[in-house]
Amino acid sequence: MWNTLFTWISSSSLAYIYGSDESSQEEYLLVNGREYLHKIVLSDGRSSEIKQTLASSLSRALPALVAELRLPVPISTLEQGVACLLDTMSFVDPLPAFRTRQWQVVALLFVDSLSVCRIPSLTSYLTDRRALFHKVLHGTQLGMEEYEVLKDLMVPLGCAPQFSSQSRA
Repeated sequence: MWNTLFTWISSSSLAYIYGSDESSQEEYLLVNGREYLHKIVLSDGRSSEIKQTLASSLSRALPALVAELRLPVPISTLEQGVACLLDTMSFVDPLPAFRTRQWQVVALLFVDSLSVCRIPSLTSYLTDRRALFHKVLHGTQLGMEEYEVLKDLMVPLGCAPQFSSQSRA
């Protein structure tokens, strides 16, 4: 899962997660010693097909995630945020054959990332509900430590926007 997320996330993704616009992506090419490449789009249309398939997988995972965590945000709001985040990512390899629970973990990572700046009403809610994450992680062979490693890949500057904007390096 880590390798998959690593290939998807671009400097544009980080700019989006941290509330910046596309023009700020240069500031996110190197974060905490990790290189985030520019967004890659294959010219033969494969990137678009991969993105559409991924969006479909995530939209199937979101209702169960919202129910398990009792998220106070409409699924349509989450889907819109996820769609915008997907627009910032690179898709060059076929999607992995994740099981339903693994797609829910990916959806949780996306929701957690969106809570930084794009859907801030989720920030305190997700922080207070960390104990419920075990429901989502159950059956995935991931524990909270592994989840935090994956989250660090997507949110390398932490979840506080004011902290993150001062910490790029």
